[in-house]
Amino acid sequence: EKLDVFFDFLSEDLKWTYGELLHHTFWQDKSTRRAKTSGPSTTSATKKHPPPKTPDDTRRAKRHAQHVQHFLNGRGSYGPASIVHDWFHHSSGRHARDSELMYTTAVPYTEIGPARPALSAFAAQIIERKLVKEAEDAVQVSSGLHVAISKKTATADGVKEANWRDIGATTMPHVQGIIEKHQPLTWHYMLQIATRKPRVREGVVAVRRKRPPRAVATHAISSLNFSRSSDARLLPCALGMLYFASSAPVDLFRYHSRTGNMPAYTSIRRMMRALSDQEAKETEAHGRDPTTVGIIRLDNVQNYLLQRDRRIGRENKLNIGIAATYFEAEGVDVEAFDLDDKRRCLADSPRKDLDVHKLLGLLDNEHIEMVGVLQWLYVLVHRIPELAHMKSHVSMLYRTRAAKQPLPVKATKTRPLAASGMNETINTELKEALTDFFGQLGQSKDDFLRRLFAVGGDGLTYEKFLLLKEYLQFHENEFESLETLEPVLEWWHMEWTDLNRIFENHWGTPLSRDPSTLGHSAAKIGRKTPPNLKKVDYYSGVELAYLVLDVLRMGTPGGGGMG
Repeated sequence: EKLDVFFDFLSEDLKWTYGELLHHTFWQDKSTRRAKTSGPSTTSATKKHPPPKTPDDTRRAKRHAQHVQHFLNGRGSYGPASIVHDWFHHSSGRHARDSELMYTTAVPYTEIGPARPALSAFAAQIIERKLVKEAEDAVQVSSGLHVAISKKTATADGVKEANWRDIGATTMPHVQGIIEKHQPLTWHYMLQIATRKPRVREGVVAVRRKRPPRAVATHAISSLNFSRSSDARLLPCALGMLYFASSAPVDLFRYHSRTGNMPAYTSIRRMMRALSDQEAKETEAHGRDPTTVGIIRLDNVQNYLLQRDRRIGRENKLNIGIAATYFEAEGVDVEAFDLDDKRRCLADSPRKDLDVHKLLGLLDNEHIEMVGVLQWLYVLVHRIPELAHMKSHVSMLYRTRAAKQPLPVKATKTRPLAASGMNETINTELKEALTDFFGQLGQSKDDFLRRLFAVGGDGLTYEKFLLLKEYLQFHENEFESLETLEPVLEWWHMEWTDLNRIFENHWGTPLSRDPSTLGHSAAKIGRKTPPNLKKVDYYSGVELAYLVLDVLRMGTPGGGGMG
């Protein structure tokens, strides 16, 4: 009844429609809105010469404002949200739910008549503006997504040059944190799109392992930001470097660059050059630091260049070079690499007093016995299923009783050096390669640290080092005579050489019936004969040798085995 009285008064006395009532109730001119949000303005003519107001006008305006403020602040029984909810779901507007204007962003919502299409368009358009604003905030320099590919592209606006610390395991969490901070609404919507309702089986919520939504959303938003600003490329650059390191075809770079997943191949290459220059400076600084120690390990590298299009001047050739890596040896006493101390030890010549008894006295027989016992236990617990529950205990014994001067578990910092095109089998070229590698550490014949530099290699390289030191021993200074070079024979190469010796001497004939040969046991388990017994594949060869050894241990009568 109250509504009937109200509508009669509205139509007969006021001559208003219901829409006009709502319009005049909540209408506010632009100047008033600007004054409330940004303070008083003196540029408007209405502000300079406001129309005169009577006391009744002021009283009505104040009363009007109180009612509107009370409603919009949600202080009544029914707030704006409940009213909008009723408008959107009212049965009278049901015919417009299939309208083409639902959730449209092409037509301004103020120009749409029906409630449902207008409200849905309002929501879509206001969210659109918010998402665009978030994206604009995220691609600003201050957000942290900007990365300069090189010094030339680094600007004075605070864009930092890319470094290796930006690329790695922390890149994804770092970018995700930036997105969550500057694009919270975008992040929420992307997660909702990428994630379905989790499955529940017998009261247990299934955890999603494949295509983790947070990683998918991070990559998707990062690509969108990179499309908006070509400088917001932290994660796209990391992806491009992954493709570069994997030797991906150039066509993949073109495709992903076109789709906004990563920069172009040329940009990635320039970034790699810039990062290489940074790494070279850091490596040189470490090599020049008298308080730090490093080890160089090198080996020959080969690449057969096969010409697919044979023409004049094109021929197949074998590219030969030397690759080296510099390892930072943390926690090592610098005094151990003192050149003068080595000279004093050589002058004392303790080698003349060395005999077999002293060598045997240097052996830790208790430790050798402990390792031997654990080797047997290791075979038993790993080959007998009934003893598998003891694996962890045997592993603990290896880490405790069998441990001797254990080093802390820590990743060794490695720094690849620029490769050399020299041939290590030629003495003069090996000397030039060593000079090049030492130069990358800041060592030259005119300016070098008088201390030992450990350089490791395989058997041939080690022998060449000794020959070079002998040939150059009468040169002017310690650097040119290679007195600062301390040759190191790498254990891994020694193990491989010993493995080749075992296969060459103990493989036997292809049809041998001798069970003590490796070839006989390999044939029984379907393993093929290696194509070259003098140089077998290390990992497969070691696996086969230890497998046969374990079987012999467990099956040899009277030898402590299980047979």
